[in-house]
Amino acid sequence: MYVNVPDDRFNLLKNKMKDKLEYETGADISIDDEVKTVNIKHSNSIKELDTKLIIEAISMGFSLPVALQLIRNPVSRFEKIDIRELTKHDREFDRQMGRIIGKDGRTKELISELTETNIVINRDIVGVLGSLDDVMKARDAILQLIDGTPHSRVYNDLEKYKSQKSIEVKNLSNSKV
Repeated sequence: MYVNVPDDRFNLLKNKMKDKLEYETGADISIDDEVKTVNIKHSNSIKELDTKLIIEAISMGFSLPVALQLIRNPVSRFEKIDIRELTKHDREFDRQMGRIIGKDGRTKELISELTETNIVINRDIVGVLGSLDDVMKARDAILQLIDGTPHSRVYNDLEKYKSQKSIEVKNLSNSKV
């Protein structure tokens, strides 16, 4: 199974992450310098796919420890949202990216913080990594911003989500006592 890796992440993967990634996943990873691809081999096809997802997350800009959540936490999910596909022209794309990033990156940071996800923006694509429910909530918030929903409404929805989640966690801990 092959994965293309962008130039800006290729050397990092090759020189600093390959051995750790092989150790953590049990996969045999070979790197082709000429075409900037990574070949993954594993006797278990599910683990091979998991390794591919980890390399795709690293290619997006996630750190290795964050990307490894995909195998360490069974409810982890990695979602890519291609903003270019959701916009009609360059001017709209720039505006939508600005809405998602926010002033000084604050909107992206708030979505990440309130949903407890890791968010990376790489060229045209927004990558979201975290638990399944949290990733879906972050994805919904990003899509709402693209649809033109006011930031304040998106933030309010996210704060309600975080409050509800903390109530559920508290109730779960109380039920175990």
